[in-house]
Amino acid sequence: EQLFKETEIFINALPQAFAIGLVAGLLCYFFPGRNPGKSFLWGTFITYTVLLLNRVWFSRISRTIYSVSLIPFSTLDNRAHIVRFALNIIMFVPMGSFLFALFPNIFRKSAVRMLLCGATVSLIIEAGQGIFELGHVQTDDIIANTFGALVGYMIAKIIEKTKVLRML
Repeated sequence: EQLFKETEIFINALPQAFAIGLVAGLLCYFFPGRNPGKSFLWGTFITYTVLLLNRVWFSRISRTIYSVSLIPFSTLDNRAHIVRFALNIIMFVPMGSFLFALFPNIFRKSAVRMLLCGATVSLIIEAGQGIFELGHVQTDDIIANTFGALVGYMIAKIIEKTKVLRML
């Protein structure tokens, strides 16, 4: 039931996120030296970021559901938690792909940098959830999110030589 409620909140945030991403993409397009592909990519990344922040912070009410679990993999005790772990991986796959495409000089040759970046972003999210008592603060989330960013990086690395990424 909670998963359905969270999905509904996510879907309700889509129009605002797309509007913000569209405006950001158009602004990027009008900066000198920007190409349309890169502007679209920035707009899409900003849309993704707004949706991510809405999902992990803004859609939650402080203290309604709050727990802390710092023992790795201790929350994977039933099907719902395993599904949530998998969804956390999927949620961060775009992060790895976007960062690879937007900052190729930083991430192209270093999976370790992507690993550290994914872990850092995830740690910031979990720390924010802990400070503001939002949702579940779990080591498993950091592991899943970091792995998701790494998967996104590997997917981008595999398709790097395609025409899609070369035009950016």
